[in-house]
Amino acid sequence: MTLKSETTPKLRAILIDPVEKTITEIETTGEYQELLSILDIQIIDIVRLNATESLWVNDEGLLKDPEDQTFFMLKYYPQPIEGRGLILGNDEEGENVSTTVPVPCG
Repeated sequence: MTLKSETTPKLRAILIDPVEKTITEIETTGEYQELLSILDIQIIDIVRLNATESLWVNDEGLLKDPEDQTFFMLKYYPQPIEGRGLILGNDEEGENVSTTVPVPCG
């Protein structure tokens, strides 16, 4: 008898890094701990961009020392966002799926 190894499928995501000034397409499992690691944060907040796309960000970004804050803007959201952001898609049940947002996403 052989055991099937279960692997979590990789999802297409877009990583926005305002320090490096980059927008990069990456792959992720979408698992919570991996998202924390990618974003280099402790607590996640989710910003809905539309019905099928979400932006994962640092929930404590605005609590940082102002000298350490870096911001970016998206045409999909009217306010500046502090720190790294990760765009992922979501399905009807709210589960993470690959994003359909093109790069660059501006």
